[in-house]
Amino acid sequence: MYTDSGQYMRSSGIPVVRNFGQEYNTFCSWIEQNISESSLKPVSVPIRRKILKLKHEIRNHSSFDVLAKKYYLDDRQSELETLKFALSMFLSWIETYIQVDKRYDELLVTFIDKDNRSFKKNFNIISWNYDLQIERAYSSIYKGTNLNNIKSYLNVSDLQRGYGAYNHKDRGLTIKLNGDYSTYKQTKGEEAIRSIKAPFDDKNPHETLNDSDQNRFIRRFLELLKIFHDGYIPQIDFAWEANTEINEEVVDMLSQIEIVVIIGYSFPYVNREIDRIIFSKINTQAVVYIQDVKDNLDQLKAKFINSMDWKGKVNQIGFVDQFFIPFEL
Repeated sequence: MYTDSGQYMRSSGIPVVRNFGQEYNTFCSWIEQNISESSLKPVSVPIRRKILKLKHEIRNHSSFDVLAKKYYLDDRQSELETLKFALSMFLSWIETYIQVDKRYDELLVTFIDKDNRSFKKNFNIISWNYDLQIERAYSSIYKGTNLNNIKSYLNVSDLQRGYGAYNHKDRGLTIKLNGDYSTYKQTKGEEAIRSIKAPFDDKNPHETLNDSDQNRFIRRFLELLKIFHDGYIPQIDFAWEANTEINEEVVDMLSQIEIVVIIGYSFPYVNREIDRIIFSKINTQAVVYIQDVKDNLDQLKAKFINSMDWKGKVNQIGFVDQFFIPFEL
């Protein structure tokens, strides 16, 4: 929603997937209100139009991921790159305007090792999210740490690189299956990676946005339009775009898991192949907890057991005001 001054207002946290379409419409309204065609360089006008036009496609699909996979299957690479850019801008906009989800604070202060500022060796995160909520929460603990260093401390990686991303084998892994929107890779000419300024670099992640912050974000928006035109696309790489081979060290990590906590995940069909690969590496003696609102738990439990062919024990956690931390830990 908007305030009288035209600022977007949301309490905290990234919207759930089923609300992305509605929130993307709000994002498009913000663009129309704050980024006029007359304020853009001619090369950026078509990109703005494509971002706005996408709201009709997104509205007719259950998620960004489903629409992206349709483009991928049909080799519509240009449309896939535009969708990734729109998703990157949308998430950057969301995370600039919202406060960080406070549930991450308790999770981090519980599992961060003070000596190396990283997750303890026996704690790992596997996430389909492409946002920076974990990184933002971390920045509220260790203030002034830039995004690249945060990623190093949190050992952010994927299934293919594993510990090779930062070579911190003494720390827990943060595996982002779809990457995130914080870096752009060049698709034309010499391969290059370009980091973008993280939204939380300009403000405390627990504070709301002021007029000065909004002006900075508008300038950043214009800069990113130029970057995209120059041949850079967000390093959002959907897991199903990559090969399905898992790094041996990641396989070893998965095989040693004793407790799994699944938080707010619906096991969508589009991710099923990757989900099955991951859970096939986890010992069925592991204790599984599924956390979601109570009304969803029975359906999610049945979906998990049947789609993953899981033979082990599954527990249900019906509160969502904080991330569940198992009693065994």
